[in-house]
Amino acid sequence: IYLDGNTANYINAVDSAFTAGGIAIGTYSNLAPVYFDDFRLSEEIAVNESFIEPSKIHFTPRNDGANWKFIKDGTGNYAYAQRVYDDGQKYHLALMDNKRLADGAITTRFKLGSPQLTSNASAFVLFRTDANNDGYAARVQYNSGSSEFYLSIWKFLNGKFDSLIGKVYLTGVDV
Repeated sequence: IYLDGNTANYINAVDSAFTAGGIAIGTYSNLAPVYFDDFRLSEEIAVNESFIEPSKIHFTPRNDGANWKFIKDGTGNYAYAQRVYDDGQKYHLALMDNKRLADGAITTRFKLGSPQLTSNASAFVLFRTDANNDGYAARVQYNSGSSEFYLSIWKFLNGKFDSLIGKVYLTGVDV
């Protein structure tokens, strides 16, 4: 997993607990909006979601108190934003409809809104998830204590981050 095509910021990890499953986007403990745009899956799965037509969204929000909305991004396009702010440890997910992934590429653009003042503020993509929301999460998180961002990959169990598989601090990345 890597960010912005920058091979200096990547994680290479192996874990075989989950071999195929669903896909989702999510936020955790944010104090400002988190925006997602240009969500794409490998050609074999054929999903290209640029959120151009709000009536044709490929994601269904989980009933977890989130506020997922289409927001104009200032360029004439739309982004999909999660706009519930909390300083607690809240997970908010939007599950991709009728798509499963075993192997392949997931790409998305995202932006953590400002200010993100908590040490847990993050955006993530879930993959290989099952009906219990068990699977893996690729997460970008802000650490207010060190004023740094990091990229991590987690085992996600019962809808929550469970065990860290790998982590790298990010340099020169605008999230």
